[in-house]
Amino acid sequence: MRPLITLEEHFASQTVITSSDEAKAHYAHFPSHILDKLTDLDQTRVADLDKGHVSLQIVSHGPGNVGTGVCTKVNDDLAAAIQRNPTRLAGFAMLPMREPDAAAAELERCVKTHGFVGALIENHLDGVFYDAESFWPVFARAQDLDVPLYIHPTFASDSMVEHYKGNYPDSVALALSAFGWGWHAETGHHILRLFAAGVFDRFPKLKIIIGHMGEMLPADCARSGARTSG
Repeated sequence: MRPLITLEEHFASQTVITSSDEAKAHYAHFPSHILDKLTDLDQTRVADLDKGHVSLQIVSHGPGNVGTGVCTKVNDDLAAAIQRNPTRLAGFAMLPMREPDAAAAELERCVKTHGFVGALIENHLDGVFYDAESFWPVFARAQDLDVPLYIHPTFASDSMVEHYKGNYPDSVALALSAFGWGWHAETGHHILRLFAAGVFDRFPKLKIIIGHMGEMLPADCARSGARTSG
């Protein structure tokens, strides 16, 4: 059997769960058996890898816009778990994207000190995407380190949810803004914004990972490419 490596594999740190009332409320909605698995980075996780015939899991923290101190603690905890199971686990760093210079520094620390293989970042910050040049230090550092950034869907901001509301319950709008459509459409939209802003011209060796069969881009690449290439 060929080695199976999985990339979008989350965990949940108590550091994040207890970092704010919003985080506590978010994780309170998780069924206990799911949260137990998310918070485990040892025997239960490795046993599940064996059951799924997974050779190596690239572990990343679940969505959460947190500050530098929290990211540092989360990444250090993940590094310790990887040291306990170095042949089965590897790490994507959690970065404080609200502070791009600090995010770039944390990425470098995690790669050089902990041996992480990249970072997973949320698709936007309350509706703000990363085509603005203020975020580009993170792209520059990722290119210099030759590691990928995984851009992961995240929940819509309040203003973004408004676009999904219609003649149906708000619960439907929330679903459409998330797993029903928005997570994937907005991530594809983000990649097009980076392309149109010249990110890949400035950083030609930058590696970006997206999931979910390309976040809707493959089905429309002929049209979108023609309209964003200048």
